[in-house]
Amino acid sequence: GKWEGVYLYYDNNTSTFIRSGKVSGRGFKERHAEHLKSALLERSADEESGFYMSYPRKDAPVKPPHPKGYFDNLTQHVGFGIDRNESRQLIDDKLLKDGDLLNWSAEVIQRLSNKAKSLREMQIIAWSYLVEHVFDLCLSPDDNVSQSPGFESFGMLFTTTKKTVSNNPHSEGTDNINDEDVE
Repeated sequence: GKWEGVYLYYDNNTSTFIRSGKVSGRGFKERHAEHLKSALLERSADEESGFYMSYPRKDAPVKPPHPKGYFDNLTQHVGFGIDRNESRQLIDDKLLKDGDLLNWSAEVIQRLSNKAKSLREMQIIAWSYLVEHVFDLCLSPDDNVSQSPGFESFGMLFTTTKKTVSNNPHSEGTDNINDEDVE
């Protein structure tokens, strides 16, 4: 069967993980081949990617001004992988059963059910996005070349709120915290 789920890219020259990603509906090998092709920077969309501009292939005709390394020196690692055909019991009994590993609220079930794919398929995708995001949070911000969390195409949005703290002795309480939306 095809293994799918969450993967990480590791820079063998700097000994750091630099990106997390998710693949579903096809396997890790297919997704790696897609990244390999895009790292050639033959399409304008590839040139807009922080990942491919930071790690182009050595034989790419476009030479980014400040690459961090080359795609040729990256290794794809599986962070969380499943074969849906071989893992049906695990998926259905552990990941998707309400209250076991996750609580699937009525609101979440309703939102997932409104999608074109089956509820089970949407739950697997949601689970994978959660795991991808956890891996992404574990990457150093200085090394992480991902530009987005990836789940916006799933219909999920996030906002970042920056907290500023003032230790002004004249303000009430010990700290004065202000929320600012960060883009």
